[in-house]
Amino acid sequence: MNADALDYPHVTQVIKSAGLIDTSFFSEADRDRGTAVHAACQYLDERTLDRESLVPGVALRLAQYERFLAEMKPEILAIEEKVVNEEVRYQGRLDRRVRLNGRAGVLDLKGPSCEPWIGIQLAAYAHAVRGGQARWSLHLHDDKYRLIEWTERSDWECFRAALVIHHWKEMTA
Repeated sequence: MNADALDYPHVTQVIKSAGLIDTSFFSEADRDRGTAVHAACQYLDERTLDRESLVPGVALRLAQYERFLAEMKPEILAIEEKVVNEEVRYQGRLDRRVRLNGRAGVLDLKGPSCEPWIGIQLAAYAHAVRGGQARWSLHLHDDKYRLIEWTERSDWECFRAALVIHHWKEMTA
């Protein structure tokens, strides 16, 4: 990885900078629970989870993640992987790189809400790991999970446009 890659903007930062993500409706409690659910899923996948430490809201969503693992049987290839796209100069941290139903792809863990910008985020991650990857978001609810495959081809072009906007804002600030 190029030493300058540390200065590259992060995927979510780029999408926010272009005005495509509205986080105003997320509360601090929502953010904290999301962080805790992410950590619990990571520890589960790494086989280091301390179940005694789970609070009820996290335990319910973790149970749905476990249900997803049991039903869909993904092969987890990487967990919380830092990725860099040197060609167009951005970086990110994808939740999971997986093989699901024989297809390689990126998987992002999300809360219950499904926003259109998720496809753009996943397109950026997929291109950072050599493109051609399937893209899925896994939405964890308290009582179910929902797996969504993102297939819109224009998502990558939208991210590229957001990256141009981000760089323009940086230059003119």
